Amino acid sequence: LRHELHLSPQASVIIAEKITPAEETLVLHLFRQLRESHPQIVLCLEPWSHQQVQRLEAMFRTAKFSVERRSRRSSQTSPDIILFDQPGELSGIYSIATCVLAGGSFAGDKKTVQTIGPAYYGAPIVFGPYISSEAEIARLLIQQQAALQVPPDVLPSTIEALFTSPQLKTVLGEQMVSL
Repeated sequence: LRHELHLSPQASVIIAEKITPAEETLVLHLFRQLRESHPQIVLCLEPWSHQQVQRLEAMFRTAKFSVERRSRRSSQTSPDIILFDQPGELSGIYSIATCVLAGGSFAGDKKTVQTIGPAYYGAPIVFGPYISSEAEIARLLIQQQAALQVPPDVLPSTIEALFTSPQLKTVLGEQMVSL
């Protein structure tokens, strides 16, 4: 999979899944901040709706990041951001993720996605403070300490901990798989 996406073995992968329009700027600032200390990070970004694709692509390009849509990949090098512009493309990517940001949970619109995909692969999931009332699986993962729930202001340090503490990633994955 890393070979297919042209990712180096050293690249850490952050998946920002189902990011709502209200969360776009948060993800941009987070990525910019993390890249300062971890230049090998690759962001796999899936918007909440297809209408966001062009705006996200332009926003990240304006911020001087290389962006490629997954559906149009032609480069033999890894871009900074892989924009997943077709539904259902993330499933295999979870297995190589350092963490998955649960879209809809950081901006208060409570559109939290069900997280069966990342949970199945044991990928650490980070939720924001806003969980929708229909997100039973998200609540269970958080209650059983198989996922993290943090406010946006501590999101960078939380992801930093996942980068620097392999045991934290392992513990979350083991808790997740045990459910």
